[in-house]
Amino acid sequence: MQFKTLKTGWYVVSDVIASAITWILITHQRKILLNEDPLSYRGLFIEDQFFYKSILLALIFWITVFAVAGSYNIPLYKKSRLKELTVSFNECLIGSLVLLFILFLNDKEQHYSYFYDVFFTLILLQFFFTAAGRLFLITIAKKRISNNDYLFNSIIIGNSQKSAAVYNEIKKSSSSPGYHFLGFLSHEKSHGNGVTRNL
Repeated sequence: MQFKTLKTGWYVVSDVIASAITWILITHQRKILLNEDPLSYRGLFIEDQFFYKSILLALIFWITVFAVAGSYNIPLYKKSRLKELTVSFNECLIGSLVLLFILFLNDKEQHYSYFYDVFFTLILLQFFFTAAGRLFLITIAKKRISNNDYLFNSIIIGNSQKSAAVYNEIKKSSSSPGYHFLGFLSHEKSHGNGVTRNL
């Protein structure tokens, strides 16, 4: 049984877009707070020659942080939205702290309020856009599971009347979709339970 799956690559694409948007906004804020040209978004793309290099480095940095943290190791269909919010916040917090110490502290503005503004803006923006994209993809994945467009291959342990009852209960339930039963596994000699023929 073949299904069109939602690939983890879309997770990477979502994180790239989130990080790019965040970096554009945070760079513009830094320019305004430091009173450096260019002060407009248009100027960033046209006049600032270092901007494209900085955004590329920022994307590499954030994708590396997410990859090292293991965000791309688990398939979307096995992710929990609540857990993903916590994971995303922790990743954004760590990444923002690293950028604060290796980049922002080298800015010419030395007043502590500047660092507070830039740091908290960065972490809020990065978390918001990253979490929004990830939750959107996970929601799509969960919807596909609920519609049985994606199924987890499963087996039932114990070829008995009790396992048959479990099978029938799951098949009847609309709140536990996503299972594709391949068969039964039992240490007993085979006895018909009236379910095997349905697999």
